[in-house]
Amino acid sequence: MEDLKEYAALVERMRIAQNEYFRTRAQVAMSVSIKLEKLVDEATESILGPDRIINQQKLF
Repeated sequence: MEDLKEYAALVERMRIAQNEYFRTRAQVAMSVSIKLEKLVDEATESILGPDRIINQQKLF
């Protein structure tokens, strides 16, 4: 992650994708949501370190 705005934009994209999935229950929306959640987890880990997100539950 280059900066906080980039991270926030990634989280925003993830939340939009999650909302789309819960609204439609479409398989493609779930796939996009899962992909973005993984990217957010990776970005969070790179910022905070791996020990900080170990107990976080997966949405899917």
